[in-house]
Amino acid sequence: MENNPIEFDVVNLPGRAGEVSGMNLRADSANGISVSVSVSNVSSEEDGVAIALNEVETILDELAFERRMAIGRPRLSSQAFEDESRSPATQSISSGVTLHLSCNATTLTRASAQTIEKQIMNSAPAASIHKQMFRSAIRSNGSVERFMHFYNLLMMLHGDHQGRVDAFIRQHETDVSESQSPHHKAGVMETVYTRLRNEISHHRQGVDLEETKRSMSDHVGRLLEHVRDAIVADGQKTPSVQ
Repeated sequence: MENNPIEFDVVNLPGRAGEVSGMNLRADSANGISVSVSVSNVSSEEDGVAIALNEVETILDELAFERRMAIGRPRLSSQAFEDESRSPATQSISSGVTLHLSCNATTLTRASAQTIEKQIMNSAPAASIHKQMFRSAIRSNGSVERFMHFYNLLMMLHGDHQGRVDAFIRQHETDVSESQSPHHKAGVMETVYTRLRNEISHHRQGVDLEETKRSMSDHVGRLLEHVRDAIVADGQKTPSVQ
């Protein structure tokens, strides 16, 4: 975990995939996040690990989305399968697959296991791909890259239409700073988020790029919230894609 390390006691969660009977998470300063997954009735060890990893990635996407937290990719630290076949024609494998995510923490946010369980179990309905992209964006290196990733995700959610992005932002941040767009007629304004994005993406005369980068750092936290709002709004109007 990169920007917002966390610590919580063991959280027990039910499985969502049919082969997953349960999983538990915990996080501490020494080991970061550890996840154990139990799977059964899989055709091979490779399939069992793949199913467990997919289940864990979904949970981590939701945890990152709800906690606004940078969470990396898990690595498999151990696995144990047992062949419970009753006949040559039937194979049932029980597995304890443990996945681990290391944490280099200087400060820790302490959360109760009940809070973490509630946030994961009640994560806002949304397309799983959007939560994956949010988690990827929040893991970006530095505020400028993070800002650009978030803005691009906001563009994708609004049909790659800058005017719709600004309209959405104005609706959710009524006092947002705006300025005249240099490429449109007088009176056509763009929000500070769009201006900053365009100052990096396009050549604009008189722009101090160092000041643009500093301003991106100041505004990226609020942009993150706009992206979350847009993902939730999209999930409410369209069925969640799993």
